[in-house]
This record gives sequence, C-alpha cells and structure tokens, in this order.
Amino acid sequence: MEPAALVASSIQKKQHAEPATSGQWHLRHKFTLPLGGSSEARGGLHTGFSARPPRPEAARPFSRDSEVSAIRLAASVHEVRAIPDLKYFQPKTFNRKLTMHTQPSPSTRHTREAFTLVELLVVIAIIGVLVGLLLPAVQAAREAARRMSCSNNLKQLALGIHNYESTFARLPPGYLHKPGPNGTLLDANHMGFAWGTAILPHIEQPGLFDQFDFSRPVWDLENLEARETPLATFLCPSDTYSEDSYVIRDDSVTPTERYAAASYAANWGPSTATVNLDDTPLESQGVFYRNSPTRFRDILDGLSNTLALGERTNGPLPTSDVSAGGHMNFETAWSAAVRDIDELADDHGHMVLFETQYRPNQIDGDDKGLSAPHVGLCQFALCDGSIRAISVHIDEKLYDALGTRMGKEVTEEF
Repeated sequence: MEPAALVASSIQKKQHAEPATSGQWHLRHKFTLPLGGSSEARGGLHTGFSARPPRPEAARPFSRDSEVSAIRLAASVHEVRAIPDLKYFQPKTFNRKLTMHTQPSPSTRHTREAFTLVELLVVIAIIGVLVGLLLPAVQAAREAARRMSCSNNLKQLALGIHNYESTFARLPPGYLHKPGPNGTLLDANHMGFAWGTAILPHIEQPGLFDQFDFSRPVWDLENLEARETPLATFLCPSDTYSEDSYVIRDDSVTPTERYAAASYAANWGPSTATVNLDDTPLESQGVFYRNSPTRFRDILDGLSNTLALGERTNGPLPTSDVSAGGHMNFETAWSAAVRDIDELADDHGHMVLFETQYRPNQIDGDDKGLSAPHVGLCQFALCDGSIRAISVHIDEKLYDALGTRMGKEVTEEF
C-alpha cells in the first residue's frame, strides 16, 4: 500500500477511536502542531487538521522524536507552506547562549609603544627644573639641622661650665700657666691646659680627663694620646676645616707635636692694639683668661648679657693680608693653649680664647677673632647657659659690651 494511503487509513481509524485519555491529543479535520502560539508565529505551518488538548493542566509536551514524526506526518498529507525553524524544536536543556569572542578593530587598538624625542626632552627639562628648585631647599634644611646640632654642642659645653662652677665655686680658667725651670724653656708655659680639659668630667669624659698628667706640660709626650683625641662635642658639623684636623705646634720633632682641633673658643673680652690676648694676657675684661678665677658674682653686667663661648673654625683668615700674628689660618684646639717653638714667651692663648675687637667673619680681621661656618651669623653660649645666634653685622660697640664682664654697659636687644 502507498504511504499516503497508509496515513489516511491511520487517521480514519483514530477518528473512530475511544476518547483520548489525559495527555493525548484529539485530531479533527485540521491538524496543528502543539508548539504554542499561532501557526504564523511558528513559521506558518498549515495542515488540513486541527488539534485540541483536553485540558491545559493535563497537557504534556511532545518529545523531540514526537515533534519530528508529526512534521513528517503532516508533510506527507498536506502541503507545507514553510518549514518551521528547527530552533523552536530544541529542548530547553539545549538552549544555550552562544559566547562570541570578537577582536578589537584596528582603529581602537593602542599602537603607541614609546615616547617621542620631543616628549622625552620635555620630561627631562621638567625634572631638571624641579631638581633646581628643590636642591636649595634641601641644602637649607641640611644646614638648619647642622646648625641645630652645633647649638646642642654649645649647650652641652655651657652646662659643663656651670657644673664646674657648682663644684669649685668658680668658672674654669681660660688656660693654666706656670713658668718653667731654668734652662732653654724657661720662658715657655709649662702647663697650658685649657677650659676644655677642665670640664671633661662634667661632659661625660672622665676617662679622657684621667689620661692627662697634670704634673707635666701639656706638650709632654705623656699627654700625646689625650691631647690628640678628637671630641665630637667640640666640633660644629658645619665646620669642614676642624674635623680630623690638628693644630701643629712643632713639626721638627718626631712624633709631630699637634693638638686635636675644635670649633669653639671662650670669651677673653675686647682688646686694642696695645692691650690684647697675646701681649697682655692678664689684662682681660672678659670672663676667661690666663689662670682666670672668675665667679658668677663677678659678672656684674648680667649672665644673660655676657658672652661665654663662640664659634671659630680652623679655616683661612677672612683677609687678603697676613694677620697681625703672622698666621694665615685660625688655630683652635679644645685641650690647651701652647707656646710656639719659635716664640716661647707667647702663650698662644688664641688657641682656646677669642677677642671681641673684630666681629665674627670680619674681613681683614685677626686670628684672635671668630669665624663661624654658618651664613650670616655666629652662634654663642651666654654665661647663663642660653644659646644665641648673633648676626655677623652686629654693632661693634654692642659686641664689645657683650664681651665685658663688668663694663656696666646698658645693652640693647641683640
């Protein structure tokens, strides 16, 4: 029998069958696939039959095989106007999203790989300008830190002087002097130990103090190791001349007679051409001098108006000519004032003391003045223990007034 006749016979038998049970379909003269929605929405499939489900809740969907069989059955009986899209026949479990990987278009790609030469030069120029602006600020900050450290050193030395005064009821002498025995060194000072050595036990250096033999001159070989010991408390961080440096007193002997350099000197007071530290060491109006026994009650001008210590490097003199003392460089040590081998009668008190005849860093001054390593100012410790930074352009009369211990001057603000 032909396939068409078989289909027709099958349909005729189903029309006379018993009513379908729940979940089956009733076929009439027209047949429509149970795809949901109108036939136009499902691709326009039209047949000559119709189908009616018994109840919506009792309906059950066809399986994929049933759907395909129904399509083949309908196509064999009636003309199919349009083949429905097979995607509507896919089970839900096969409905998956298709992920597409796309490549960016050439117009959106970042094709730059390096700086141009002009851009590189601009960046370098900007960095150079920033460095040029920041470098002075960095240098100023570092100098401020060094100056603060310097003021701390002065404070420690001033406290050492006060502690010495509390122990002995007098300030330490500027330097000790004792004539020598008969002989070639009769005129030479056979002591020389200075205020810096005297306060060693009061600035936490008792071990170094014990190394000195005070029964012998400071220039004796027994005192070599102690006098050549550098101490950070006596060195200003801005003083590039004094660190790891020495004041040479006699280079004709072996070992060379030398003394560890320092950055601070004590106040001898004002001077003149005839009355000065070297020629008349005892005619001092200041606080410290040869064998000075000064007490606080002797400072009638007031402790806060009288200089005690000031800064002095071991650099060249700020002058274009040789100084009156014949030196081209300052000579500052912390341990002693020592005779020069060619001038035995000269105590060389300027190694540990200063005069106020010349202002700090004054051009064409003298080796008995002060030379501060800071720009525009010099730091001082006053007799009351305070630390003051004084301009190098201070008035000469005011500077001399600060140098006297009982000049009874009325000092203005400085």
